[in-house]
This record gives sequence, structure tokens and C-alpha cells, in this order.
Amino acid sequence: MLDTSQTDPQWKLVEELKLPTYLTGHKGTTLKNDLFITGGYERSGHSNQIFKMHCSNGTFALTEMSPKLNVARRSHVSIPLPKTRVSMK
Repeated sequence: MLDTSQTDPQWKLVEELKLPTYLTGHKGTTLKNDLFITGGYERSGHSNQIFKMHCSNGTFALTEMSPKLNVARRSHVSIPLPKTRVSMK
């Protein structure tokens, strides 16, 4: 993460944000102050997982979201859409 609390911002490793599984081909999308990581490829195949990374007052948290993606995927596109553009069935 980029530590912007310093006058000379530096990148630093944040152990609390280490994913519980090895992923490649996953995508990240920001929404407000959160980063959502979707899909990817893990050693057992395509992933349907969704993770949320959140930072509040310098405290970091990683949460595995539920429900998961309906279809496992990798190397996809992830774009946030306003609620008015999404139809939930």
C-alpha cells in the first residue's frame, strides 16, 4: 500500500492484506474507500471468490465476501456500475 501519511509517501507491505490464496488473472475495482478483488486463477483452477480490502484510520482489513461469483473467471473486466444500471433477479 502507498503510505500517504508521510511527507514523502513510500510503498509498504501490509501483512493484514495478504490474500489467503495464490491468484493470477484477478481484477481489482475500487468503490468508495474499498478495493474489491474478483476471480482469478488459483492452483485448483478458476476462482469465484470476491475479496474486499478496506482501510479506516490506518487500520487495514481483508474480508472474503459472500455470495461468490456465479461463474468462476479470470482475466476478466470489472467495472463498478450505479444501482440504476443493474437489474437483480
